Amino acid sequence: MKGIFADTPTLNWNPEPGSGTPGSFRLSRAEWIRIGVLQVFFLVTALFGLNGPFVSTDSQRQNYTFDVARHVFHEGLGAVITPKASFSQLTNPDDLRSSLPVPTPRYTICHLEVPFFGLIGWPAANVFKNHEHAVVRLIAVMFSLLSILFLYLVLRYWLDPEPAFFGMAIWTTAPLILHFGQVPMPDILTTTGMITAFFFALHGRLGLSSGAFLFAILAKMSTLPLGIASNSRCSGAWRRCWAFWRGCH
Repeated sequence: MKGIFADTPTLNWNPEPGSGTPGSFRLSRAEWIRIGVLQVFFLVTALFGLNGPFVSTDSQRQNYTFDVARHVFHEGLGAVITPKASFSQLTNPDDLRSSLPVPTPRYTICHLEVPFFGLIGWPAANVFKNHEHAVVRLIAVMFSLLSILFLYLVLRYWLDPEPAFFGMAIWTTAPLILHFGQVPMPDILTTTGMITAFFFALHGRLGLSSGAFLFAILAKMSTLPLGIASNSRCSGAWRRCWAFWRGCH
C-alpha cells in the first residue's frame, strides 16, 4: 500500500516476468485463458431463464429496477428527465370494452439512481421488444464479466498469477456475482464501477478513476462517500492524512 500514497504521480505494476513491462496492463496468454474460463463458466450459468420473470431472492428490488428500465425502454429520455409512476393503474385505458382488470406496464420512479439499465439497454429493447427481461439481464451479465476481469487486474498488482486466479475464482462464485450479477440490480453496476476505479487509481490514472467512481455513484447514491474520498482533487489531502496517521503510529 506504500506506493499508493507516494508523491510520484504514476504507479508501477510488477507483472509476472516476461508478461509485460512495469506499468503496463499486459497479461500472459495463460492468464487470459484462465480469465476466459471463469467468464465462460459464469456466462453459462447466466443463460438459464434469460427472458424469464424475476422471482429469485430479493425479487422485489429486481422488479423495481426493471420497472424503471422499462419506463426508459418505452418513453426514451423523457423517462429520465420527467419520470412517472403508473403502478396504481389497474386497467388498460385502451381496452374500455373489458370489465376485467388488465395490468398495464408498470413504471416506477427512483430519485437516487440513474436508470443505467434502461439507458444502456434502450437500443436493444427497441429491436427485441418481447425480450425486455433478457435485455436487462444481459446488461447485468456484461458488467459482471467486466468485474471479473478488473478484479483480476487489481489482484495482479500485488500477487502472482496463481493466487490472483484463486481470488478471481472466489469472486466469480460469490453470491453477489453468481446470483445478483445476473439480475437487474444497481449493485453490480456500482461494484464494477468501484473495482474499475480502484484499478485506474493504482496505475495513477486518476481522471479515469474519478470517472469510474462517478458512474458508480450515479448508479447507486449510497456510494457517494466513497466517491468523494477517492476523487482526484482530494487525493493530496488524503495522502497527507495518511502520512500523519502513519507518523502517529
